[in-house]
Amino acid sequence: MGRRPAVPWNKTMSDEERCEFSHLISIDRVESDKYTFSIEASVDERQLLAARLRVLSIEYLTAHGALFQDADSSKVELRVRLNAEIIQQCIVSLEPVVQRIDVEFTRIYDPEMRSEWNDLGGGGEEIYLDLDDDDLAEPIVGGKIDAAEIIAEQLALELDPYPRISAATFESVAMRGGQTNDKHEPANPFAALAKVREKLKNG
Repeated sequence: MGRRPAVPWNKTMSDEERCEFSHLISIDRVESDKYTFSIEASVDERQLLAARLRVLSIEYLTAHGALFQDADSSKVELRVRLNAEIIQQCIVSLEPVVQRIDVEFTRIYDPEMRSEWNDLGGGGEEIYLDLDDDDLAEPIVGGKIDAAEIIAEQLALELDPYPRISAATFESVAMRGGQTNDKHEPANPFAALAKVREKLKNG
């Protein structure tokens, strides 16, 4: 099960700051049963999202999900299966590190939460929540849920914070004076990225 975002919800975050990857779903489309969707990020979306997440590359990003309306309340449950392949820079050798992500996660939303959160403070104030509460509902703004933005947030949580090639050590890099390849040339992460992509392409 995917982790919940351990970040405050900032009420002043603009739509423009989230526009590189967006898939809006109106809660009106969630009928008595459920509403299903699939998302596959385009090349441009992956490049912009990679820049936002500060990774070398997002090779692919797909998600399949569904929205369920709670029969006894105004709450809506979002369930998503996220698949992605991320390339980051090794924190030791600066060479590319591939991370494959396959995770399921759930979010709960409630349109009535918007007014409650607004009552907690003025514009720009950050609101900290009890992330251990499995029934914690997040607000629905404008009657829509941006599934792609939620997926991007979850992807950020799944990233390895210390990407590292298993054989890389600080001592080995220090002995070569920060040079990481056999020809003792300075590490070039983008040239190495091209080699990684070629290996992935060839299986």
